[in-house]
Amino acid sequence: MLFVSLSCLVFGLLTLCGCSFLPKDNGIELVGLYPYSDGSIYAGKNITYQGEKAGFVEKSVATAEGFALYFRINKKISMPKDSGFYPISSVSGQISISIRKGIKEEICKDGDVIRFIDLQKEMREKNDKSNNADLSPEQIQSQKKVIKDILEMSKSLENAAKWLKDANKTLEKRISH
Repeated sequence: MLFVSLSCLVFGLLTLCGCSFLPKDNGIELVGLYPYSDGSIYAGKNITYQGEKAGFVEKSVATAEGFALYFRINKKISMPKDSGFYPISSVSGQISISIRKGIKEEICKDGDVIRFIDLQKEMREKNDKSNNADLSPEQIQSQKKVIKDILEMSKSLENAAKWLKDANKTLEKRISH
């Protein structure tokens, strides 16, 4: 048990320091400029490319604009130079990096910078374009029905939350007596 605890402690310290168990020649280093300073991406985070594990965040350096993230990418992966990265969150809340494949023929080399993809901005732009499209009366009715259904679901969830709070209070009272 002590060995496992010590192993976890050493691994954690090495990860925090930006150290890696993989040798430097085991891939190429790419730099991604992450415009947020929320601290959610740090050394050791996994990187996927086209759904497959492609590497990890080797280190994270604070800058005036956010963070410079140093990615160690498997050297067997040929990634177009116009590829971009974005953070993703798993069901368990773990943050990792996903790299979206670019379309250019030129391939990333050691030291190249890849762009950050702002998914929220992309979604807003797509939504704005779709809101400007002409909708038929049937499409408008369908959207109104979806909105109404969502509102009804949220009311049901509010009622369920109230019921759970009441049930919790009742249990706490029983436990305290």
